[in-house]
Amino acid sequence: MSYVDISRLKGVQDPTLRANTRKFLFTTAQELHDSLQEFGGYYLNIRIKNNDIINSLTYRTDQPGAPLITVDPLSDETILLSWGSFIQVIPNAVTGSGSLEIDVVPIDQARLS
Repeated sequence: MSYVDISRLKGVQDPTLRANTRKFLFTTAQELHDSLQEFGGYYLNIRIKNNDIINSLTYRTDQPGAPLITVDPLSDETILLSWGSFIQVIPNAVTGSGSLEIDVVPIDQARLS
Protein backbone atom coordinates (compact mmCIF):
# COMPACT_ATOMS: atom_id res chain seq x y z
CA MET A 1 0.00 0.00 0.00
CA SER A 2 1.36 3.39 -0.99
CA TYR A 3 1.19 6.50 1.16
CA VAL A 4 -0.37 9.55 -0.50
CA ASP A 5 0.94 12.92 0.73
CA ILE A 6 -1.75 15.25 -0.63
CA SER A 7 0.23 18.33 0.43
CA ARG A 8 2.58 17.59 -2.50
CA LEU A 9 -0.19 17.17 -5.06
CA LYS A 10 -2.17 19.62 -7.16
CA GLY A 11 -5.73 20.43 -6.21
CA VAL A 12 -8.20 17.78 -7.38
CA GLN A 13 -9.99 20.29 -9.62
CA ASP A 14 -6.84 21.50 -11.39
CA PRO A 15 -7.72 21.85 -15.11
CA THR A 16 -4.35 20.42 -16.22
CA LEU A 17 -5.11 16.95 -14.76
CA ARG A 18 -5.78 14.24 -17.34
CA ALA A 19 -6.98 10.92 -15.92
CA ASN A 20 -6.86 7.50 -17.56
CA THR A 21 -9.76 5.21 -16.69
CA ARG A 22 -9.01 1.63 -15.63
CA LYS A 23 -12.00 -0.76 -15.71
CA PHE A 24 -12.38 -4.07 -13.90
CA LEU A 25 -15.24 -6.57 -13.85
CA PHE A 26 -15.52 -8.78 -10.78
CA THR A 27 -17.57 -11.68 -9.50
CA THR A 28 -17.00 -13.33 -6.12
CA ALA A 29 -13.29 -12.58 -5.66
CA GLN A 30 -12.06 -9.44 -3.90
CA GLU A 31 -10.61 -6.59 -5.95
CA LEU A 32 -7.52 -5.08 -4.36
CA HIS A 33 -5.61 -2.29 -6.12
CA ASP A 34 -2.82 0.12 -5.33
CA SER A 35 -2.94 2.56 -8.24
CA LEU A 36 0.49 4.00 -7.46
CA GLN A 37 2.21 0.62 -7.71
CA GLU A 38 0.03 -0.84 -10.48
CA PHE A 39 -0.49 2.15 -12.77
CA GLY A 40 2.10 4.73 -11.71
CA GLY A 41 -0.45 7.30 -10.57
CA TYR A 42 -2.98 8.39 -7.98
CA TYR A 43 -6.70 7.80 -8.28
CA LEU A 44 -8.90 10.85 -8.59
CA ASN A 45 -12.34 9.25 -8.98
CA ILE A 46 -13.69 5.75 -8.26
CA ARG A 47 -16.96 4.18 -9.41
CA ILE A 48 -18.17 0.89 -7.94
CA LYS A 49 -21.24 -0.82 -9.37
CA ASN A 50 -22.90 -3.69 -7.53
CA ASN A 51 -24.75 -5.89 -10.06
CA ASP A 52 -25.67 -8.47 -7.42
CA ILE A 53 -29.48 -8.69 -7.20
CA ILE A 54 -29.49 -10.17 -3.69
CA ASN A 55 -26.49 -9.13 -1.60
CA SER A 56 -24.58 -5.96 -0.73
CA LEU A 57 -20.86 -5.53 -1.23
CA THR A 58 -18.39 -3.57 0.85
CA TYR A 59 -15.36 -1.48 0.01
CA ARG A 60 -12.67 0.60 1.67
CA THR A 61 -10.20 3.20 0.49
CA ASP A 62 -7.07 4.84 1.91
CA GLN A 63 -5.71 1.88 3.89
CA PRO A 64 -6.42 -1.78 4.71
CA GLY A 65 -7.69 -0.98 8.20
CA ALA A 66 -10.16 1.72 7.08
CA PRO A 67 -13.85 1.18 7.87
CA LEU A 68 -15.87 -0.78 5.31
CA ILE A 69 -18.61 1.04 3.41
CA THR A 70 -21.66 -0.85 2.10
CA VAL A 71 -23.07 -0.67 -1.42
CA ASP A 72 -26.61 -2.07 -1.67
CA PRO A 73 -27.69 -4.62 -4.30
CA LEU A 74 -28.22 -3.21 -7.81
CA SER A 75 -26.74 0.17 -6.89
CA ASP A 76 -23.50 2.07 -7.27
CA GLU A 77 -21.14 4.30 -5.35
CA THR A 78 -19.04 7.11 -6.76
CA ILE A 79 -16.12 8.75 -4.99
CA LEU A 80 -15.29 12.01 -6.75
CA LEU A 81 -12.29 14.28 -6.52
CA SER A 82 -10.32 12.51 -3.83
CA TRP A 83 -6.60 11.68 -4.10
CA GLY A 84 -5.64 8.16 -3.08
CA SER A 85 -4.06 4.92 -4.19
CA PHE A 86 -5.66 2.04 -2.22
CA ILE A 87 -9.04 0.47 -2.99
CA GLN A 88 -10.45 -2.86 -1.83
CA VAL A 89 -13.85 -4.15 -3.01
CA ILE A 90 -15.35 -7.17 -1.24
CA PRO A 91 -18.32 -8.68 -3.12
CA ASN A 92 -20.52 -11.45 -1.77
CA ALA A 93 -18.59 -14.74 -1.87
CA VAL A 94 -21.45 -16.61 -3.59
CA THR A 95 -23.48 -14.16 -5.67
CA GLY A 96 -21.04 -11.27 -6.18
CA SER A 97 -21.03 -9.40 -9.48
CA GLY A 98 -20.07 -5.87 -10.44
CA SER A 99 -17.58 -3.45 -11.88
CA LEU A 100 -14.92 -1.03 -10.68
CA GLU A 101 -13.66 2.02 -12.56
CA ILE A 102 -10.65 3.97 -11.33
CA ASP A 103 -9.63 7.30 -12.88
CA VAL A 104 -5.84 7.44 -12.50
CA VAL A 105 -3.70 10.58 -12.89
CA PRO A 106 0.00 9.90 -13.63
CA ILE A 107 2.40 10.87 -10.85
CA ASP A 108 4.15 13.58 -12.88
CA GLN A 109 0.82 15.30 -13.66
CA ALA A 110 -0.46 15.11 -10.10
CA ARG A 111 2.60 16.50 -8.30
CA LEU A 112 3.06 20.19 -7.67
CA SER A 113 5.77 21.80 -9.77
